[in-house]
Amino acid sequence: MAPVLARTASHGRFLITSRLATTWQHVTTVLRLDVLAEDEALDLLTRTVAAPGRDLDGAADLCARLGHLPLAVEQAAAYLAQNPLLTPRAYLDLMDRYPAGMYAHGAVGIEDRRTLARVWRPTLDRIAGSLPTAADVLRVLAWYAPDRIPVTLLEGLADPPALSHAIGLLTAYSMVTADASTGTVSIHRLVQALARTPDPDDPHRTPELIAQARDRATAHLRDLTSGQSAEPDWFVLLPHVEALLDHAPAHTDTATTAELLELTGLFFTGLNWNEIRRSVGFFRRALATLERLFGPGHPATLTARAVSPTRTCGRGTPSRRSPCGRTPSPPWNGCSGPTIRPP
Repeated sequence: MAPVLARTASHGRFLITSRLATTWQHVTTVLRLDVLAEDEALDLLTRTVAAPGRDLDGAADLCARLGHLPLAVEQAAAYLAQNPLLTPRAYLDLMDRYPAGMYAHGAVGIEDRRTLARVWRPTLDRIAGSLPTAADVLRVLAWYAPDRIPVTLLEGLADPPALSHAIGLLTAYSMVTADASTGTVSIHRLVQALARTPDPDDPHRTPELIAQARDRATAHLRDLTSGQSAEPDWFVLLPHVEALLDHAPAHTDTATTAELLELTGLFFTGLNWNEIRRSVGFFRRALATLERLFGPGHPATLTARAVSPTRTCGRGTPSRRSPCGRTPSPPWNGCSGPTIRPP
């Protein structure tokens, strides 16, 4: 582009769009485009869909789910305009139940290459062709919360130089945003949704690659919350634990997932009564996973059943009883819990 700009510099202004966020600083002025503001996204959707008597229930929620990304809002709006019996709330339900199909198909008049599932394909082709590890990192990031993801949650995916190069490459192509002040990265929630949605026709999103990324993310969170190498910072890790458990279907849970569920349940037993009640769901899911994997009589299943909340201690908090009938010491005892560092 430099030779072209040199020949035309004195003849007006030119707008160049690129998927690359870096490498342009020495050529021209770079203007970074952000997503739409909340009210702008809602206006785009309602202007496209609006019709007399049209039910727009869930419009704001749909825009939020799409991360206020113009292309995504435009695609959803066109689809809704073409299907007048469908409400934004119903569109959200379809996204939950059939994500691959909803991302891959647009309304009449929208080219296939402009749909959400295809628009990032050329970028992913280049990223994977340049450094396959970067594509692996992206798929793992898809299972965490979208914001403030500690780089420690990516350790082990590659050696430090390769991991640093992968994050740099994803940043260059605007797939992630790195924050040097916090040592974290962020990723758009819609990029995440696509990256964790299997599609046999997409070489970057095969069911095998998606499952591998989910298992890697689970193992990273299990390792960091177990406290084996350092005391876990739950207020940093919890959003990512909850995001993974929310997005991973229960039937895909592994023994590692069960460990993570139990560790999370134990964390909540050290909080106030309302939070302690939240632990029950984690313990129940862990128990169901172990019963499915090993059977009801397996030692791991029996232990999980023994440490699940079964009674109430003197101060009104759940407690767990070990197989031998004694109440284990903290943090297993619901009357006391792990030391919590404030956020």
